[in-house]
Amino acid sequence: MGCCCCCSSGDRVLPSADSQNEYEKFEKLLAEEVGPNNPHGWQIKSDWAKDYNKQKFKMRVSLRKHESGNPNKLLRGDGKYQGVSPEDFLGFLLNPENLPGLKEWKDVETLPDGYIKYCRVKVPCMT
Repeated sequence: MGCCCCCSSGDRVLPSADSQNEYEKFEKLLAEEVGPNNPHGWQIKSDWAKDYNKQKFKMRVSLRKHESGNPNKLLRGDGKYQGVSPEDFLGFLLNPENLPGLKEWKDVETLPDGYIKYCRVKVPCMT
Protein backbone atom coordinates (compact mmCIF):
# COMPACT_ATOMS: atom_id res chain seq x y z
CA MET A 1 0.00 0.00 0.00
CA GLY A 2 1.42 3.38 -0.96
CA CYS A 3 0.72 6.83 0.33
CA CYS A 4 1.26 10.19 -1.29
CA CYS A 5 0.97 13.38 0.71
CA CYS A 6 1.08 16.79 -0.84
CA CYS A 7 1.02 20.18 0.78
CA SER A 8 0.82 23.37 -1.18
CA SER A 9 1.22 26.98 -0.39
CA GLY A 10 1.42 30.16 -2.39
CA ASP A 11 4.22 30.45 -4.90
CA ARG A 12 7.33 32.09 -3.52
CA VAL A 13 8.42 35.11 -5.51
CA LEU A 14 12.08 36.01 -5.41
CA PRO A 15 13.51 39.23 -6.84
CA SER A 16 14.99 38.71 -10.28
CA ALA A 17 18.69 39.22 -10.83
CA ASP A 18 19.54 42.54 -12.41
CA SER A 19 22.58 44.54 -13.32
CA GLN A 20 22.13 47.34 -10.74
CA ASN A 21 24.41 47.41 -7.74
CA GLU A 22 23.03 48.16 -4.27
CA TYR A 23 23.94 51.85 -4.49
CA GLU A 24 22.05 52.28 -7.78
CA LYS A 25 19.00 50.56 -6.27
CA PHE A 26 19.28 52.81 -3.21
CA GLU A 27 19.49 55.95 -5.39
CA LYS A 28 16.41 54.84 -7.37
CA LEU A 29 14.38 54.27 -4.20
CA LEU A 30 15.62 57.50 -2.63
CA ALA A 31 14.42 59.46 -5.67
CA GLU A 32 10.87 58.09 -5.30
CA GLU A 33 8.43 60.61 -3.86
CA VAL A 34 6.80 59.43 -0.62
CA GLY A 35 4.27 62.22 0.00
CA PRO A 36 0.50 62.06 -0.46
CA ASN A 37 -0.78 60.75 -3.82
CA ASN A 38 2.70 59.58 -4.85
CA PRO A 39 2.83 57.38 -7.99
CA HIS A 40 4.98 54.67 -6.36
CA GLY A 41 2.46 53.35 -3.83
CA TRP A 42 4.29 54.46 -0.67
CA GLN A 43 2.09 54.60 2.43
CA ILE A 44 3.41 56.67 5.33
CA LYS A 45 3.04 54.64 8.52
CA SER A 46 4.78 57.11 10.82
CA ASP A 47 5.26 60.68 9.59
CA TRP A 48 7.95 63.17 10.61
CA ALA A 49 7.69 64.34 14.21
CA LYS A 50 7.09 68.08 14.64
CA ASP A 51 10.33 68.52 16.58
CA TYR A 52 13.63 66.69 16.90
CA ASN A 53 13.84 64.39 19.93
CA LYS A 54 16.43 64.90 22.69
CA GLN A 55 19.00 63.03 20.57
CA LYS A 56 18.39 65.60 17.75
CA PHE A 57 16.80 62.93 15.55
CA LYS A 58 13.48 62.29 13.81
CA MET A 59 12.32 59.62 11.38
CA ARG A 60 9.55 58.88 8.87
CA VAL A 61 8.59 55.26 8.11
CA SER A 62 6.84 54.23 4.87
CA LEU A 63 5.78 50.94 3.22
CA ARG A 64 4.94 49.88 -0.32
CA LYS A 65 4.40 46.67 -2.27
CA HIS A 66 7.55 45.02 -3.62
CA GLU A 67 7.80 45.26 -7.42
CA SER A 68 8.77 41.56 -7.67
CA GLY A 69 5.38 40.48 -6.33
CA ASN A 70 6.92 39.26 -3.07
CA PRO A 71 4.16 39.43 -0.42
CA ASN A 72 6.51 41.16 2.04
CA LYS A 73 6.37 44.92 1.82
CA LEU A 74 9.33 47.17 1.23
CA LEU A 75 10.10 49.31 4.30
CA ARG A 76 11.63 52.76 3.92
CA GLY A 77 12.94 54.74 6.86
CA ASP A 78 14.00 58.33 6.22
CA GLY A 79 15.96 59.93 9.03
CA LYS A 80 16.89 63.51 9.78
CA TYR A 81 19.37 64.44 12.45
CA GLN A 82 21.30 67.44 13.66
CA GLY A 83 24.96 67.17 14.61
CA VAL A 84 25.02 63.38 14.23
CA SER A 85 27.42 61.27 12.16
CA PRO A 86 26.37 58.18 10.13
CA GLU A 87 28.16 56.07 12.76
CA ASP A 88 25.99 57.62 15.50
CA PHE A 89 22.89 56.84 13.45
CA LEU A 90 23.93 53.19 13.02
CA GLY A 91 24.59 53.01 16.75
CA PHE A 92 21.05 54.29 17.31
CA LEU A 93 19.60 51.59 15.02
CA LEU A 94 21.66 48.79 16.53
CA ASN A 95 20.41 49.58 20.04
CA PRO A 96 17.84 46.82 20.79
CA GLU A 97 15.55 49.39 22.42
CA ASN A 98 15.35 51.36 19.15
CA LEU A 99 15.09 48.43 16.71
CA PRO A 100 13.57 45.44 18.51
CA GLY A 101 13.60 42.16 16.65
CA LEU A 102 16.90 42.78 14.80
CA LYS A 103 17.98 39.41 13.36
CA GLU A 104 20.70 40.22 10.87
CA TRP A 105 23.00 43.15 10.05
CA LYS A 106 25.41 43.05 7.09
CA ASP A 107 27.68 45.45 5.26
CA VAL A 108 26.51 45.68 1.64
CA GLU A 109 28.63 48.40 0.13
CA THR A 110 31.15 50.96 1.38
CA LEU A 111 31.11 54.29 -0.43
CA PRO A 112 33.49 57.27 -0.25
CA ASP A 113 30.90 59.31 1.69
CA GLY A 114 29.02 56.58 3.58
CA TYR A 115 27.83 53.01 3.30
CA ILE A 116 24.83 50.80 2.68
CA LYS A 117 23.77 48.27 5.30
CA TYR A 118 21.27 45.42 5.12
CA CYS A 119 19.20 44.56 8.15
CA ARG A 120 16.54 41.91 8.71
CA VAL A 121 14.04 42.47 11.50
CA LYS A 122 11.40 40.16 12.96
CA VAL A 123 8.21 42.14 12.94
CA PRO A 124 6.18 41.89 16.16
CA CYS A 125 3.13 39.58 15.88
CA MET A 126 4.43 37.88 12.72
CA THR A 127 6.09 34.47 12.47
